[in-house]
Amino acid sequence: LHVIDSLQLVLVHAGLFPGIPLYKQPKSVCRAQMIHPFYPGSTKWWGEDAKLLGFGGKTEEGRVKEGWERWYKVHDHEQHVIFGHSTFAQPFIYQNNGYGMTIGVDTGSCFGGSVTACIFDTNGINSFVSIKCKKLYYPDAYRSFLE
Repeated sequence: LHVIDSLQLVLVHAGLFPGIPLYKQPKSVCRAQMIHPFYPGSTKWWGEDAKLLGFGGKTEEGRVKEGWERWYKVHDHEQHVIFGHSTFAQPFIYQNNGYGMTIGVDTGSCFGGSVTACIFDTNGINSFVSIKCKKLYYPDAYRSFLE
Protein backbone atom coordinates (compact mmCIF):
# COMPACT_ATOMS: atom_id res chain seq x y z
CA LEU A 1 0.00 0.00 0.00
CA HIS A 2 1.45 3.33 -1.06
CA VAL A 3 -0.40 6.64 -0.67
CA ILE A 4 0.41 9.67 -2.81
CA ASP A 5 -1.43 12.44 -0.99
CA SER A 6 -0.72 15.15 -3.57
CA LEU A 7 -2.64 13.13 -6.20
CA GLN A 8 -5.26 11.66 -3.83
CA LEU A 9 -4.01 8.30 -5.13
CA VAL A 10 -3.40 4.91 -3.54
CA LEU A 11 -1.32 2.15 -5.14
CA VAL A 12 -2.10 -1.38 -3.96
CA HIS A 13 -1.14 -4.87 -5.00
CA ALA A 14 -4.72 -6.17 -4.94
CA GLY A 15 -7.35 -4.04 -3.19
CA LEU A 16 -8.63 -2.36 -0.05
CA PHE A 17 -11.15 -3.26 2.62
CA PRO A 18 -14.04 -0.82 3.11
CA GLY A 19 -14.50 0.77 6.50
CA ILE A 20 -10.82 0.38 7.43
CA PRO A 21 -8.53 3.45 7.31
CA LEU A 22 -5.74 3.20 4.73
CA TYR A 23 -2.94 2.89 7.25
CA LYS A 24 -4.78 0.20 9.21
CA GLN A 25 -5.48 -2.16 6.30
CA PRO A 26 -4.63 -5.78 7.28
CA LYS A 27 -1.87 -7.69 5.48
CA SER A 28 -4.49 -9.92 3.84
CA VAL A 29 -5.41 -6.92 1.64
CA CYS A 30 -2.55 -8.01 -0.66
CA ARG A 31 -4.85 -10.84 -1.83
CA ALA A 32 -8.13 -8.89 -1.89
CA GLN A 33 -9.94 -9.90 -5.04
CA MET A 34 -13.24 -10.72 -3.37
CA ILE A 35 -14.22 -9.77 0.16
CA HIS A 36 -17.17 -10.60 2.40
CA PRO A 37 -18.92 -7.97 4.53
CA PHE A 38 -19.45 -10.43 7.40
CA TYR A 39 -15.83 -11.63 7.50
CA PRO A 40 -13.68 -8.48 7.79
CA GLY A 41 -10.15 -9.09 6.60
CA SER A 42 -10.96 -12.30 4.71
CA THR A 43 -10.35 -12.64 1.01
CA LYS A 44 -11.04 -15.20 -1.70
CA TRP A 45 -9.60 -16.04 -5.09
CA TRP A 46 -12.05 -16.89 -7.82
CA GLY A 47 -12.26 -18.42 -11.24
CA GLU A 48 -10.76 -21.30 -13.10
CA ASP A 49 -7.23 -19.96 -12.61
CA ALA A 50 -7.63 -20.33 -8.85
CA LYS A 51 -8.50 -24.01 -9.38
CA LEU A 52 -5.63 -24.56 -11.80
CA LEU A 53 -3.12 -22.90 -9.49
CA GLY A 54 -4.32 -24.86 -6.46
CA PHE A 55 -5.99 -22.01 -4.57
CA GLY A 56 -9.23 -23.95 -4.16
CA GLY A 57 -11.16 -21.22 -5.96
CA LYS A 58 -14.71 -21.31 -7.21
CA THR A 59 -16.16 -19.29 -10.03
CA GLU A 60 -16.87 -15.66 -9.35
CA GLU A 61 -20.60 -16.30 -9.71
CA GLY A 62 -20.39 -19.03 -7.05
CA ARG A 63 -18.63 -16.69 -4.65
CA VAL A 64 -21.22 -13.91 -5.20
CA LYS A 65 -24.01 -16.37 -4.32
CA GLU A 66 -22.18 -16.94 -1.02
CA GLY A 67 -22.16 -13.18 -0.27
CA TRP A 68 -18.66 -12.34 -1.54
CA GLU A 69 -18.16 -9.23 -3.66
CA ARG A 70 -15.35 -7.79 -5.74
CA TRP A 71 -13.57 -5.36 -3.41
CA TYR A 72 -13.83 -2.38 -5.76
CA LYS A 73 -17.64 -2.59 -5.83
CA VAL A 74 -17.71 -1.73 -2.11
CA HIS A 75 -14.69 0.61 -2.16
CA ASP A 76 -15.40 3.50 0.21
CA HIS A 77 -12.22 5.57 0.28
CA GLU A 78 -12.11 9.05 -1.20
CA GLN A 79 -8.78 8.43 -2.95
CA HIS A 80 -8.46 6.86 -6.37
CA VAL A 81 -6.88 3.40 -6.29
CA ILE A 82 -4.61 1.78 -8.86
CA PHE A 83 -4.50 -1.97 -8.34
CA GLY A 84 -3.22 -5.20 -9.80
CA HIS A 85 -3.67 -8.88 -8.94
CA SER A 86 -7.03 -9.16 -10.75
CA THR A 87 -6.38 -9.70 -14.45
CA PHE A 88 -8.28 -7.84 -17.16
CA ALA A 89 -7.82 -7.93 -20.95
CA GLN A 90 -7.63 -4.09 -20.98
CA PRO A 91 -7.11 -1.53 -18.20
CA PHE A 92 -10.24 -1.53 -16.06
CA ILE A 93 -11.93 1.51 -14.48
CA TYR A 94 -14.73 1.28 -11.93
CA GLN A 95 -16.35 4.25 -10.22
CA ASN A 96 -18.38 3.99 -7.01
CA ASN A 97 -20.70 6.96 -6.50
CA GLY A 98 -19.19 9.45 -4.08
CA TYR A 99 -15.81 7.72 -3.77
CA GLY A 100 -12.56 7.54 -5.70
CA MET A 101 -12.36 5.47 -8.86
CA THR A 102 -10.52 2.16 -8.99
CA ILE A 103 -8.19 1.41 -11.88
CA GLY A 104 -7.06 -2.16 -12.60
CA VAL A 105 -3.79 -2.33 -14.52
CA ASP A 106 -3.03 -6.08 -14.38
CA THR A 107 -3.40 -6.94 -18.05
CA GLY A 108 -2.02 -10.44 -17.75
CA SER A 109 1.70 -10.15 -18.36
CA CYS A 110 2.39 -13.54 -16.77
CA PHE A 111 -0.44 -15.08 -18.84
CA GLY A 112 0.88 -13.81 -22.18
CA GLY A 113 -0.94 -10.45 -22.06
CA SER A 114 0.66 -7.05 -21.50
CA VAL A 115 2.39 -5.00 -18.84
CA THR A 116 0.35 -1.81 -18.36
CA ALA A 117 1.12 1.49 -16.68
CA CYS A 118 -1.37 4.22 -15.81
CA ILE A 119 -0.17 7.78 -16.21
CA PHE A 120 -1.99 9.77 -13.55
CA ASP A 121 -1.65 13.45 -12.75
CA THR A 122 -3.54 16.07 -10.73
CA ASN A 123 -6.27 16.05 -13.41
CA GLY A 124 -6.74 12.28 -13.12
CA ILE A 125 -5.92 9.60 -15.67
CA ASN A 126 -3.79 11.00 -18.44
CA SER A 127 -3.26 7.77 -20.38
CA PHE A 128 -2.34 4.09 -20.29
CA VAL A 129 0.78 2.54 -21.78
CA SER A 130 0.81 -1.21 -22.49
CA ILE A 131 3.61 -3.40 -23.79
CA LYS A 132 2.80 -6.90 -25.05
CA CYS A 133 4.65 -9.72 -23.31
CA LYS A 134 7.18 -11.68 -25.31
CA LYS A 135 6.57 -14.90 -23.40
CA LEU A 136 3.79 -16.91 -21.77
CA TYR A 137 5.13 -17.52 -18.26
CA TYR A 138 2.36 -19.70 -16.82
CA PRO A 139 0.95 -21.84 -19.66
CA ASP A 140 -1.04 -24.04 -17.24
CA ALA A 141 -3.01 -21.03 -16.06
CA TYR A 142 -3.24 -19.21 -19.38
CA ARG A 143 -6.30 -16.98 -19.52
CA SER A 144 -7.92 -17.39 -22.92
CA PHE A 145 -9.72 -14.04 -22.74
CA LEU A 146 -6.34 -12.35 -23.26
CA GLU A 147 -6.14 -13.67 -26.85
